[in-house]
Amino acid sequence: MIFFGDNYDMGMEISRRGFMCAGLATAAGVAISGPSAEAAGGIKILRDGRVEVELSKFKVLAKIGGALVVGNVKDVPTALVRTGKNSYQGLDLRCTHQQVTSKLVSGTFKCPAHGSEFTKTGAVKIGPAQTGLNKINTEVVGKTVILG
Repeated sequence: MIFFGDNYDMGMEISRRGFMCAGLATAAGVAISGPSAEAAGGIKILRDGRVEVELSKFKVLAKIGGALVVGNVKDVPTALVRTGKNSYQGLDLRCTHQQVTSKLVSGTFKCPAHGSEFTKTGAVKIGPAQTGLNKINTEVVGKTVILG
């Protein structure tokens, strides 16, 4: 048996066969992960490379402070955060320390490489990053947000 992570967790147990299949799929270029925002519907890549998010498809964006990892917008890993009643902000998830993609964990964006943390507005919470996450152009159009 193979276990991922430092702590033994029954949910993280993987068989040899599962490990080998994951390795082969990764080598073949197939992404193995949970459902993405795009896979759930409500995300549309426009001809010019911008991304349109249908707000009603994502309950997490119903409340101010809600955040959604959208995926890549013009090859930039991006999150969308609701900042007000009718306002949203796109964030470039690449850590400003060494460009490693941050992950949304327990309400903050965390860089897995060196531990930098950023608030949902992109401000530095914990270093070594010295500057906040870069903003992505965001436009509210009716019941959608266009990023890029």
